[in-house]
Amino acid sequence: MDILGLGACAVFIAAFASLLKKQNREYALLLAVCAVVLILLDTLGQLEPYLTRIEELSGIQGGEYLSVMLKAAGITVSGQIASSLCKDAGENSIAYGVEIASKTAVLLAAFPVISKIFELLSKAMGI
Repeated sequence: MDILGLGACAVFIAAFASLLKKQNREYALLLAVCAVVLILLDTLGQLEPYLTRIEELSGIQGGEYLSVMLKAAGITVSGQIASSLCKDAGENSIAYGVEIASKTAVLLAAFPVISKIFELLSKAMGI
């Protein structure tokens, strides 16, 4: 589905969820979760050829760094979606916890690259 169709569906679902939220917040949240899952599945389907190409390129120099970047992007998107859904449910403290956890997970995923940078700096400085 192209971005215009996806945007139109998202606006329709958001309007419907807004109407539904007045009567039953749980169903509105469930509708939002389903919409997010469908949008992500559509987006991943569109990204498949690019991800295949990225996997091919990862065999070339710097593949480890590319892998870390993709992991960090995935963690960030997942954390942001989970945090937004928690905020929609009215659970701001849980949303904040999810944001902190996703930031920590990105740092942990990037740790091999960070340690390699420090190794290179220590060699360059002669330490």
